[in-house]
Amino acid sequence: MEPPKRIGDLVVDGLLGEGGMGRVYLCTDEALGRHIAVKVLQPSLLADSTMRERFVREARALAKVKSPHVVTIHAIGEDAVVGPYVVMERLIGEDLLARLHARGALPIDEVLLFAGAAAQGLAHAHEAGVVHRDIKPANLFCKREGDHEHLVITDFGLAKDFSARPAPGSGATFVPASQLTQANVIVGTPAYLAPELARGQAASPSSDLYALGATLFHLVVGEPPFVGDSTIEVITKAVLELAPRASSRVVGLPVEFDGLLAELLEKHPDNRPSSAHSVLVRLTAMQPGYAQMTPSRPFSNPALGLGLMSSPSSSVVPTLGSTQVMGSLSDSLSSSSLATALKPSPTDDTLPSFKRGPLNAALRRVDVAEDFFAASKRTVRTILSAEGNRGPWATQPRLWAAVTIVGALVLALGLGSLVGEDRRDRIEGDAAGVQAEIEAIDNKKASDLVDLGLAHWTQGRRKQAFATWRQAVHAGAVDEVMLRSAFAAIEQKADNGAEELLTEWKTTIEPGLREALTGNWWPRHHALAVLEARKTATDNDRHDVAFKDIDEGDCASRRYGLLSLKRFGRGTMAMQAIKGLQQNLPNNICLFSELRSSEDAVRRRTNNQP
Repeated sequence: MEPPKRIGDLVVDGLLGEGGMGRVYLCTDEALGRHIAVKVLQPSLLADSTMRERFVREARALAKVKSPHVVTIHAIGEDAVVGPYVVMERLIGEDLLARLHARGALPIDEVLLFAGAAAQGLAHAHEAGVVHRDIKPANLFCKREGDHEHLVITDFGLAKDFSARPAPGSGATFVPASQLTQANVIVGTPAYLAPELARGQAASPSSDLYALGATLFHLVVGEPPFVGDSTIEVITKAVLELAPRASSRVVGLPVEFDGLLAELLEKHPDNRPSSAHSVLVRLTAMQPGYAQMTPSRPFSNPALGLGLMSSPSSSVVPTLGSTQVMGSLSDSLSSSSLATALKPSPTDDTLPSFKRGPLNAALRRVDVAEDFFAASKRTVRTILSAEGNRGPWATQPRLWAAVTIVGALVLALGLGSLVGEDRRDRIEGDAAGVQAEIEAIDNKKASDLVDLGLAHWTQGRRKQAFATWRQAVHAGAVDEVMLRSAFAAIEQKADNGAEELLTEWKTTIEPGLREALTGNWWPRHHALAVLEARKTATDNDRHDVAFKDIDEGDCASRRYGLLSLKRFGRGTMAMQAIKGLQQNLPNNICLFSELRSSEDAVRRRTNNQP
């Protein structure tokens, strides 16, 4: 179909693109002498008064959004030929999907800048009552402005004014064949679709945050969190499976960014960050250079900036606008002479086991008795800040004296060692520092291993945490922190070693395990596996899990329960469960080949037959 010659007072230069719902034309505004983009409905939808009303309503909602990171709406009009239309700014550049195709996964510093801009744009949209409903790499656009680039959220064609009340009785169904939608359908792109939308629930700011998380995962990993051979497979995974941790795919990913992605990709909206603004606040600490720093010492720069700057070394290098990016570790440290004296040197490898954490920890404890030890503290800091104290250990009497004095102060306070009673309290704020502190101990006690595992856990390294805690258990530790963490982990699909830890636990935990048998799929199966490994599982435990499997809504779960009964089931209840499946064959067609053999096996076992 030939494009119209004019839309209102605008001259049409050509078609920029189209989807299932609309078309976008490049036009010239002769009065102002500028090019703009104009969006119109597809001709097949013009006769639908509901669609026309929705098109205009959502354009007006978007026009309320005032943000440098959201595409600008200039005007809304009505044309005799194309119907309602929306005049938008023309964007020159490329979207992030094109950048991914050209370059693959993007560097973390670049992703952090994109993430901040996108979060800021979403925050402004949500504050104006607008939900985007289709955040994805293709809708995050790097707009070129001279030698600079600027991230803009585009394609609000699926946007919804959530401040308006929905029509009574309005329903929704998913249309997987299209990236755009018609009226009364669930909108979004499958790879970035929040689980609640796939279940038919209404879009919300939280569903935008999930899509943002999936988008950022794609940018940093190179593919979305859930992939498959079909739309249905992707959506099923998104609804049923835990999202993978980005850190399992990318080496050296900042712990805080990995944790933020995990929260954004939570299945339930209530478990995600509370708002796009809160996401932006957290991203503020994650700026270029952050991956090389101690996670507990983020940059103190203002909020992420508004621009991207070109550089000879890279086609796109994020910057913070007028804010300079601080890249050295020294900028993040305290200005005290102690921190300066202990700052690592790229050429000094003479003291590889010397850690700043233990001495700083000792000085914090000395603060408790400030009045008593003030003079000694000043002596320590004077010694440590003396010129030349970073030479070889044997030739630096000042450094040796400093450590000796600190040790004496700690002992005098009755704290025993550099890893005093407040170490666990410090883990939440300085997990990496505490980890380094404990790893420097040659002969670790059981309590050291418990705290080292907790430091790993706090930084999102659950597999290392459980491996360390297993060592702690072997060393005689029985700590509630480990036990609570293990039970929390078996609530999830990937337990990361919690089963092994619980299997080797030295005290009785069977009541807690049997309580978990009453839970959802993964908790009950993890708990049963632990009971089996501890050789304390009973036939009642096995039956309870099998019966709950048979009551599940999906056929695969029911088949698992049926096969479990085939292996060990006996008694009247087991027979009745199988009979119930046989009486509902249309919904249990996947079980058909196993029903008869399972019934025979349970009958023989019930009758004590071989």
